[in-house]
Amino acid sequence: ARAVERSGLRTDLEWALTGRPALTYDLNRFNAEDTRRAELLAVPITLLILIFAFRSLVAASLPLVLALVSTTVTLGLLSLLAGSLALSNLVQSIAGMVGLALGIDYSLFLIHRYRTAVARLRAEQPQSAPREVGREALQEAMTNAGGAVFYAGLTVLVGMGALLVTPLMETQSMGLAGCLVVAVTVAAALTLLPALLTLLGPDLLVW
Repeated sequence: ARAVERSGLRTDLEWALTGRPALTYDLNRFNAEDTRRAELLAVPITLLILIFAFRSLVAASLPLVLALVSTTVTLGLLSLLAGSLALSNLVQSIAGMVGLALGIDYSLFLIHRYRTAVARLRAEQPQSAPREVGREALQEAMTNAGGAVFYAGLTVLVGMGALLVTPLMETQSMGLAGCLVVAVTVAAALTLLPALLTLLGPDLLVW
């Protein structure tokens, strides 16, 4: 600004940077703000719906925990890939939205099966210890719903993978982020979620 004043040029003009770097910076900033605003609105509403459905705060929190872990791991992997690949700023939004949706979706499959099995086993075996009931219920849930989660994720993965063969860098980035978040979410649903169910036990998860 001082150099402009010394040069005798007009100082009442607004100066701004342009070009791809400036555009990318603005898009990243707006994207981060919009995503944060959407998450702040969606997460509490989603939690209320899950509490109403499960009637248990612990059970309602598990889908959000799975979604948070899946999204965080995916963003970490994307940050590593960004050092060698050109990625669009859209990957953050795709990872966040898809991770939240699939994390909740796949958790609902398993948690519902688990709670249903626990209720049935307690009615059939009232003298069984809670840990034993929980272990049998988890085995039944994984047998009935684990395959559905895997193949559902595989179907979404194929759909997201189709974006990788497009010629645009933006859509390729969306496909890469989508494939990563789907794979991570399925892996977390089939490993992390059963571990959490075992750790918490049926008493905290069943109404």
